[in-house]
Amino acid sequence: MVIPNPKPPVLIGLKLAGLLAMLMSAAAAASPAGACADQGAAAPVLEVRLLNIRPHDPGRYTQGLFIRDGVWFESSGGFGVSAFIREYPSPLGGPAAERRWPLPPDCFAEGAAWAEGEIYLLTWRNRRGFVLDPSELKVKREFTYAGEGWGLAWDGQRLWRSDGSHRLYPHKAGDFAPAGEPLAVRDGDKPVELLNELEWDPAAGVMLANVYGLDRVAAIDLNEGLVRFWLEAAPLRALAVQRGLTSPASLDTALNGLALDGQSLWLTGKSWPLYFQIAWPPDKK
Repeated sequence: MVIPNPKPPVLIGLKLAGLLAMLMSAAAAASPAGACADQGAAAPVLEVRLLNIRPHDPGRYTQGLFIRDGVWFESSGGFGVSAFIREYPSPLGGPAAERRWPLPPDCFAEGAAWAEGEIYLLTWRNRRGFVLDPSELKVKREFTYAGEGWGLAWDGQRLWRSDGSHRLYPHKAGDFAPAGEPLAVRDGDKPVELLNELEWDPAAGVMLANVYGLDRVAAIDLNEGLVRFWLEAAPLRALAVQRGLTSPASLDTALNGLALDGQSLWLTGKSWPLYFQIAWPPDKK
């Protein structure tokens, strides 16, 4: 876990149509969609198909991200600056309506998830979690857990927590009590360490996970703990820099932030100035 250098939010404006055309043109020229070879991984590695981009506030050190009924929810980390954010994006591409709930100054916001009409929010090392009302962003109650909090996702039955190891921990909604044994995640026989932000895909039945420090997303089978496939996101970072949309310095932090929205998946990173929308599920041809 890297503690960010806190900086004030910066609002950015982008000509989305022009930038999207540039990115999609570069992506098409780079390589065809489909699986690419990777001798070091047991699971196949799939390429992304870019659909859209939108601005992301680089003042947000993204920890958790999800979309619910067209509303975006995001947790932003940092001691003394952590916040949970509810955002209504403007259909015209203008500034979004935003509401923030600031965390206590000693808490570092981490993963967040919607479960049974409530929002669950983790903190990094405080072993302290919060349950928020989605409409008012007010704390309804608190809960505790053992170990660290990194990512969080709801699979319809249990909340799954990552802690930066190769394990995922199931919890009950309500009191956040343990709901079974930890699940060891592996790619073939190799443990997948540094599991971070999580997003559940009910259609495919896989848990998507950012791996801290990698530009790849793991798609995990929760029955066996095996990675079914990897999603290769490095081209998004490279294309944005190559086409002059941003500087390498603005993308030097980790890819983190996964949000399913119908037939697409949005990705961003810690303090990144862009969201990337890609087609979902990925092309496996």
